Amino acid sequence: MLNLLFNINTIMYTFPLAGWDGNTYSMSYLEFWVVILNLWSVIAFRKNSIWAYPTSIVACTGWAVMAYQLNLYSDQLLNLYFIGISVVGWVWWCQKNKDGSDKYKIQYMDRKSQVLTVVGLVIGVIVLGTYIDTIFTALATPVVYLLGETYTHVPASLPYWDAFTTVTSFFAMYLLTKRRVESWYLWALVNIVTIGLYAFRGVYFFSAEYVIFLGNAIFAAHQWHRLANVQDCVQY
Repeated sequence: MLNLLFNINTIMYTFPLAGWDGNTYSMSYLEFWVVILNLWSVIAFRKNSIWAYPTSIVACTGWAVMAYQLNLYSDQLLNLYFIGISVVGWVWWCQKNKDGSDKYKIQYMDRKSQVLTVVGLVIGVIVLGTYIDTIFTALATPVVYLLGETYTHVPASLPYWDAFTTVTSFFAMYLLTKRRVESWYLWALVNIVTIGLYAFRGVYFFSAEYVIFLGNAIFAAHQWHRLANVQDCVQY
């Protein structure tokens, strides 16, 4: 059962796809259920629903497994972070003020916070893109050793593009847990790059999902902008 659900080489269905190798595309069970749960969670986040978090935790677990099998190490580390921050965000979104209103309301950051976020993004992409193989090897080797297995590192695919989606998603998810409108602008950027990244790796069903994510992010940014009190900028 685990091999069925968590192995990207266990094929669920083969689609006809002109121009692809053999004119078909094979979709795994892993890719299918991760896509469905990811789609469910991002729509729930747009609707400001607390149920986004448990769905996200399960989806990110599967996504981390798939990213490892595709040698997208930044994405794997990112999804482990998503699991942790989703637990924190779940707690934050449950918190209420004495009058029963949400403690964390939908609103914008102030200008200083916006500038610091951009600077952090640039520095993070450069550092992670340069050292991702070293970082992942240092983290993976002791874990594999404890499991009694051998580990052979395969260099990361597209390290700087991978690092861009990782670092931007890191900030976007944190801002989402704080209910900041800017989180959806960052998610839109992540979705644009990820569409090309996963298409390049041949995971077309997953890539197609990000086209939907992009539309959801744009729609969410519009919705959250209307809900935000623009005059009440806060610092995160």
